Formats: sequence, C-alpha cells, structure tokens
Amino acid sequence: MNINTNAARMVDIDWEAAFKEECLSDDEIKKIVMAATNQMHTANTFINTSVDDARSSLACRMMTDPLYVVLSCGHTLVELQGRIGQKSRRQMLAGMIRKALKEVPMEVVNDQ
Repeated sequence: MNINTNAARMVDIDWEAAFKEECLSDDEIKKIVMAATNQMHTANTFINTSVDDARSSLACRMMTDPLYVVLSCGHTLVELQGRIGQKSRRQMLAGMIRKALKEVPMEVVNDQ
C-alpha cells in the first residue's frame, strides 16, 4: 500500500490532543486514511495473518514510518468493529498506535 504521509499530516486534526488522549475518533481515522491513500485500503493485511506476524511487521515499519502504523492500525480497528472476537488483535493494534503516536513528529504552531 502506498501512503502519502504528507497528505495525512495536512488533515485538520489536533495531533497534540490526540497524543495526550492517545486516541483518535473513527471519523478522524477515516479522514486520515482517505487523505493518505486517496481511497480506503483493505485492512486484510493485519486481519488475515497471525497477531504475532502483524505485530512484527508493524514494529519493523514503525522504525521508518510511524504514521503508517497509526493509519493502518487505526483503519484495521475500524474494520474490526462489529466482528466477534479478535481481542488480542485489537489490543495489539491499540498498543501499536500508542507507541507510534509517541514517535510521530509533532509540529506545534505557536500563534502569538
């Protein structure tokens, strides 16, 4: 999947608040994913594999592109809504988002 991280960074979201709260709303996630991919990508990459394999893939990707991890994990969590089970996968995805948000470069603009 090709991710346009610059487009995702331009989405009107209070990243500082998201970092403090360690969460994004479903609408915010969808906006970011749409901006970054120009379409909703499939979350099957992290659903149709083992939790350990998904975690390993995301951990490797986090070293170079933590925003990708936020986007893909968030979208996968949205896709998992309404499905029964998958507790360990949901916990892993949420944990990866928390870790990635600590790594995503935050730009704070001071309006004085």
